[in-house]
Amino acid sequence: MAVAASSGAMVGRSAERRVLDRLLTTVAGGTGAAVLVEGEAGIGKTRLVQGLVDAARERGVTVIVGAARPFETTRPFGAISEAIRLRRVSSDAQRAVIARLLGGEGDSRSAASGPDIRYRVVEEIVDLVEVLSKAAPVLLALEDLHWADESTILAFRALLDRLADLPVLLAGTLRPSPRSAGLDLMLDAVVASGATLLHLAPLSSDEVDALIRAEIGVPQGPDLDAAFA
Repeated sequence: MAVAASSGAMVGRSAERRVLDRLLTTVAGGTGAAVLVEGEAGIGKTRLVQGLVDAARERGVTVIVGAARPFETTRPFGAISEAIRLRRVSSDAQRAVIARLLGGEGDSRSAASGPDIRYRVVEEIVDLVEVLSKAAPVLLALEDLHWADESTILAFRALLDRLADLPVLLAGTLRPSPRSAGLDLMLDAVVASGATLLHLAPLSSDEVDALIRAEIGVPQGPDLDAAFA
């Protein structure tokens, strides 16, 4: 996992961080990109993405972050709604319109039961991200996609299809399982689009040693045992 030592420095994942920095540079230059970070629970996906978020903010990139949750798997657009802050009372007219569509206002069907409404919402979300990207490059990061509802996955894929024309870095994290059929299809689309897939493995012994040094200033071995004693 990527770990932040008490000093504040991140230990491990140097290769993965270089990949993310390269993608961020690409997007800052006006070209879209996408990355998925896959790994088991607790292996450091969130910490790696947080480092990306921090770097994006330092470069003046607009940051949009959301997360799917296991108890919201049937909530339409749950993760992406959180990320872009869809509220009916939003001061931003475009966000308010999308929120009302989600609530079924102006239509007899809700977003959950009306497929036409769902695709309208997807188009509105893509348009909103496009508008935001005209002011500055955008990082849209969605965590725990293995818990995402089908509508969020649909929106993620729609954004993926438009990346070439938008200065947007689309990032997602997920576990190897559980996975829905929709998520598997989206992963196939990600691979086909040439997006980056990062598979996280446990820290190497050298990285573990570096982490211990950063935390307590003592390497693995007898001196470490003595320090704990």
